[in-house]
Amino acid sequence: MQKKKGTKPAPAKARAKKKLPTAEKKQSGLKRLLFGEEKPDLTELESGSTTILDILSPTTVDTKNRDHIIVDGVYHAYLYIAGYGYSTTVGSCWLTPLVEAGEGINLIFTAKRQPKDKILSKIAQTTMVNRSRMRDVGDTRQDYEELDSAISSGLYLKDAMNRQGEDFYYMHTLVEVVADDAETLEQRVTAVEKLCVSVDMIARRCDYKNEQAFLSALPLLSLDPDVERKSRRNALTSGVAAAFPFASYELSDRNGVFLGLNLYNRSPVFLDPYDDYKYTNGNCWIGGSSGAGKTFTLQCLGGRLRQQGRRVIFIVPKKGHEFRPLCELLGGLYLKWWNRGESV
Repeated sequence: MQKKKGTKPAPAKARAKKKLPTAEKKQSGLKRLLFGEEKPDLTELESGSTTILDILSPTTVDTKNRDHIIVDGVYHAYLYIAGYGYSTTVGSCWLTPLVEAGEGINLIFTAKRQPKDKILSKIAQTTMVNRSRMRDVGDTRQDYEELDSAISSGLYLKDAMNRQGEDFYYMHTLVEVVADDAETLEQRVTAVEKLCVSVDMIARRCDYKNEQAFLSALPLLSLDPDVERKSRRNALTSGVAAAFPFASYELSDRNGVFLGLNLYNRSPVFLDPYDDYKYTNGNCWIGGSSGAGKTFTLQCLGGRLRQQGRRVIFIVPKKGHEFRPLCELLGGLYLKWWNRGESV
């Protein structure tokens, strides 16, 4: 009988090495089951995916110029209203001239409410210091008028905040000017400066600070510290409310008839003269020079009221024949009266 040659048992280290790949496979399979497929350690841009920031961010930005920056081929320049460059007293919608300045001019203004207790304390301390300084200044010097104005302003702020319940704000106003070329940009910036002078405001250019002003103009409520300091203006609630730069010119009655488009903002005009909630009576007066459209407006109003099912009667002493086509078109009755040889 021949004995079979037996294989030698493998060493312990070799057996351990053979079992490792099987254990690793089990662990990797468990990881895939729990956490999904492993992704390569790449950033979103390297992996080719597009994020929201990729869509919002400009492709190119040139910040080498002193008086403007170029963002995606569009020239941007910025101005700020200096803290000392506002009128002392303002009316309602006092920022409207800048809003309606024209094409390529945008307005950005920010109002930050400050704690009333801290502001009142600062105003009291500043007023006290100004009063002590005023004693050492002669009434013939320019400093005397400046200190007197500062004291009066401090007392006014204290009275408005304590007795009238107004809040205190820091207000900042930026003006953005955009154009397709540098020459047009300079023309628009100059026009904005002249416009500000005409409404008693002082606008300063953001030279060497246009990049910071561009970031400050983004809807993030994060102003550059230097721009914020130079454009800071004290304002109360009434002044901030009056700065709201939008004035509504629309006439839009709920059940009104359509008369046309507003000449200024292209908004539709709907008029219902019989709206008792809005108007005390239904009387109206249409005036204008010859050929301005008085008859056409009256026909438009009456015709569309008739289309709403309302009874309409026109009594036209002169030019009654101009209303006949509309009357027949709407199925109305056209009557011609005679009184002492004159048609009515």
